[in-house]
Formats: sequence, structure tokens, C-alpha cells
Amino acid sequence: ALTATEGPAYSQSAICRFEKLDITPKSAQKLKPVLEKWLNEAELRNQEGQQNLMEFVGGEPSKKRKRRTSFTPQAIEALNAYFEKNPLPTGQEITEIAKELNYDREVVRVWFCNRRQTLKNTSKLNVFQIP
Repeated sequence: ALTATEGPAYSQSAICRFEKLDITPKSAQKLKPVLEKWLNEAELRNQEGQQNLMEFVGGEPSKKRKRRTSFTPQAIEALNAYFEKNPLPTGQEITEIAKELNYDREVVRVWFCNRRQTLKNTSKLNVFQIP
């Protein structure tokens, strides 16, 4: 609600610290007028009968999250083969791979990102292993 009314002036971590009451006096002083204004507006809306929580906090209706994609073993094999050839495909290559495998372009793009990150993380682990 704070972001909806004031814009992204406050980071998520600042808001979380406020919610946990783990903020500095300076931060509290900065937030006080904004929160007082929002609280007054919220109380006014409540008195006017806006009981809907989204209306009350000023947020937009949430979008449903997309279901997790399950790759077939054949698709994983093909994606790994493409990754071996080129771990950083261009946008056009990702589009072509997605069409060929019959998956959404964004799903294929994220698969490549995740695969590179996995490789990066396992490489870091291997550095610290004792022979």
C-alpha cells in the first residue's frame, strides 16, 4: 500500500524492517508523516464502506502465477545439447529452440539462465572441495 500511494520511494527491505520494528529513529521519522497520511486515508475509506481489502490498501488485483513447466526427458536432452554448443544463445536462437521444442519462448530463456547459474554455482563448489 505504501508503494501504491507513494511510488517506489521505499525499498522492500525498508518496509520489512519497519514491519519488524527494526528501524533507526531517522528512518522512523522519515516514514511517520507518510504513514499518518495513509492511515487517515485508510480510515476514511473504511468509514465510507470500502471493505474490499484491495480497495482499502490501494493495490491492484494480483495476477495468477503461471504453473511450473515440466520438461519432457527428450526436451531436457535437446536443451542440454543446445547448451553444450552455445550456453548464451541470442534471442532469435531462443525463439527457434522454443518453436522446435513446442515450449514458450520465456520458458526456454529462463531454462538457459537457470542452467548457466547452476553451472556457475557447481563450479564454485568444486573449487572448495578437498581432493
